[in-house]
Amino acid sequence: MTIMTIMFRCLMCGENLTVDDVQSGEQTECSKCGADVLVPAASASSSAPVLRRGVSAVGVRSSSTKSVFRSKRKEQNRAEAAGEEFDGRGFEGQSLWKVLIGIGVSLIVMFVIYVGYLAIPPSRVPLADAEATAIMLDVQSTNWGTYLGGQCDAIDKINDVMTYVRNEATYEEVFFDLQRLNDIIHLPVVAKQEDMEEMEFMVVSKMMSNRQIAGNRHMRKHLERLRDSNPKLAQRMISDISIFKVVTQAGP
Repeated sequence: MTIMTIMFRCLMCGENLTVDDVQSGEQTECSKCGADVLVPAASASSSAPVLRRGVSAVGVRSSSTKSVFRSKRKEQNRAEAAGEEFDGRGFEGQSLWKVLIGIGVSLIVMFVIYVGYLAIPPSRVPLADAEATAIMLDVQSTNWGTYLGGQCDAIDKINDVMTYVRNEATYEEVFFDLQRLNDIIHLPVVAKQEDMEEMEFMVVSKMMSNRQIAGNRHMRKHLERLRDSNPKLAQRMISDISIFKVVTQAGP
């Protein structure tokens, strides 16, 4: 008895399969996607009906992908009933296009959400009395490191408050906080550098200097942002708050 082979394609993934003809009418597992498919009666270029989807390569499919496979199965049944040859490769292209369109729509939605998020105005950062007092005590400390830390804290807080400023109205809301921090920065220096050992002084001064430079750069960016949108307001703030004038004159 000569054993013949039956060649057919898996409907789920399009893989070409070959089995012995004795398995005709039985089910077999696709070697690529793991789906259970029905072996046709003879060699066929059409795809075999799927009895169970595989897990490893198929996984969970979206509704659009499922609709493509339903259409593919329907067209296969029609072709077999009419005695025509069924070619399922066109459906694979449809599936790919639907996936690409879905990705494109998702990206557009994400972009719209991101733009909407950027359009939300920032919340005001308040300066509590306790926080202002703590910064003032540090600036008036006799310890040089604590003094420098207080100066940097004041600058950082100014930048936090400045994030809220968008126009004259928001500036008026935070004017008192900015003026208070500005006055703290310009308090007379009580600390003495000589009270620190040379090595400690060099380390602390270097660390605080870098922090202050970063804070001043951030402050200039706030003023540049306002100068681009409202030059009169930016100039008014530089006149009102002396630390702004010092920072702009110092340059980058």
